[in-house]
Amino acid sequence: MIIIFRFIKEWDKLAMWKQLGFPLDEATANETNINVSLSVASLPLLSTSLPTIRHHLHAQPELSGQEKLTAALIIGWLQEAGAERIITGLGGHGVAGVFSGRDAGPRVMLRAELDALPISELGEGREWCSRNNHVAQSIIRN
Repeated sequence: MIIIFRFIKEWDKLAMWKQLGFPLDEATANETNINVSLSVASLPLLSTSLPTIRHHLHAQPELSGQEKLTAALIIGWLQEAGAERIITGLGGHGVAGVFSGRDAGPRVMLRAELDALPISELGEGREWCSRNNHVAQSIIRN
């Protein structure tokens, strides 16, 4: 399983796939949806930390291209979860964690956007962006 947390809107898909070790050509890498066969991981779920991660991301928003602290949080989670390989610097502050599955077969890749919108929240209970849920959902969907 590869979990990619992408932090900027414009990124070089081909370079990212090559950095992850997939020999894709430019046409394949730039397709809208790339279906890559990756192995499903047995990722330990850190359920007690998920609400903490979500609340931290919501309380500490970082705009596109400025997600240094968000990336550090994700790197820490990937280390704690036992990622075999952590790749940083994907398109800026992007992070990928690689987990191997126990068996051969289909694989899965999850991606989350974590940049905040430059909007002030007005009124009680307003949520302009669900970025803080993206990482928690990616972690849970194993």
